[in-house]
Amino acid sequence: MVYSGPDGVRCLTFGHFADRSRRFAVTLAELGITSEHSVAIHLASIPEWWEVAAGSIRAGVPFSTVPPGHSLSDWVNFTRAEVVIVEREALKEAVALREEGSVRFVILVEEMPQPDTLRYQTMLFLADPDGCVDSAPDTQAQVVLLDENGTRDPAQLDLDASVLGLDQFDREEADLHWNLVPRHQATGVLLGLLEPWSAGAAVLVDGCGSDVEQVLSRFPVTTVSAQRSFFFARNSVAGNSVRNVLVVDPQPSISTQKP
Repeated sequence: MVYSGPDGVRCLTFGHFADRSRRFAVTLAELGITSEHSVAIHLASIPEWWEVAAGSIRAGVPFSTVPPGHSLSDWVNFTRAEVVIVEREALKEAVALREEGSVRFVILVEEMPQPDTLRYQTMLFLADPDGCVDSAPDTQAQVVLLDENGTRDPAQLDLDASVLGLDQFDREEADLHWNLVPRHQATGVLLGLLEPWSAGAAVLVDGCGSDVEQVLSRFPVTTVSAQRSFFFARNSVAGNSVRNVLVVDPQPSISTQKP
């Protein structure tokens, strides 16, 4: 992962996420969170979102991202989440949900400890990754993702990937992929988490809200996935390193290649 954040650019390896996802999976097990529960993630585009999402999948615990325009309270009621992962901006609302019994655990991605919360960094530090047991590969009926359109198990995600035509969307180990499909959608999870890492390619995450031209001028992006509403004209990718663009629509997706 190449993460462009307010404090500069960081490059995080596959090993980093393998370790952190295992540690978060152990943390969920120690909290007694199973596949019968779920995790609600209310984080900006920071690396911890990917750690939590990958860790939840590894543990076989359904997870969801709070969509834009939804309050944390409404989303917790919708998903019946037992755990919420938040930054300081959502802390007050999360603690209120815990006090009223809507959630069992509030995990804060913050350096300083806060009352009535669990500290994310500390919990992962104390977790023993050797104690992580991946969910059984034959549990195809297990729900791993919740979104506004319902639930997604591994078989459904495979079907979603087939519909998107990801088997024709060529990505290589040297590629840098930038996903602009929102992370609260199943397609966004596929394109920004499960893919293209499964192909060995790197992921670009822009945590600064930069515009398309600025990002493409700074980073050697080779593949892009975006909704049509965010899709930039072909001439905006001319002269840079972009090779393929996957446009995601309510209609069947198409792959656009530069000549």
